[in-house]
Amino acid sequence: MNELPEDARHVVHNAALSLECEWLGVVRIIETMICGRELAREEEINADSVAMAARTAYEVRCDMAKVEWPGTAELLARVVEACPAPILVAGGSLTSVADVLAMTRDALGARAAGLVIGRNIVEATDRAALVRDLSLLVHGTPITAEPSQPVAGH
Repeated sequence: MNELPEDARHVVHNAALSLECEWLGVVRIIETMICGRELAREEEINADSVAMAARTAYEVRCDMAKVEWPGTAELLARVVEACPAPILVAGGSLTSVADVLAMTRDALGARAAGLVIGRNIVEATDRAALVRDLSLLVHGTPITAEPSQPVAGH
């Protein structure tokens, strides 16, 4: 297997893990990463690459695919359409609370099944308020006002 390109080795490895998870009855979420850690993030992400990675995760039997935010609801809708598995959107780089909530609205509007947000919650000035606002959005309750709390360091 070492003679395969790195991407192909990842696919083979994930397929084997998916079969084990299925056998054990464990839900399998595959996080697709387009750029690699050494590349500039925003400039390298495009919807076609995200969609192909999500579809590949589906083909190796994931239960859900976690994807990078491609930048707009329209682009994410293309990803959702390309992948029959539920799509979870990663929280991305540290940004403002308003941007996190806007991305959440857009992602849910594009039919994402959910979000996986870490650093933007952990680093928020008022974590409880952000989690409350995210929960309201995810469960279909509109937020009437933009939040005023910044993310730490912004």
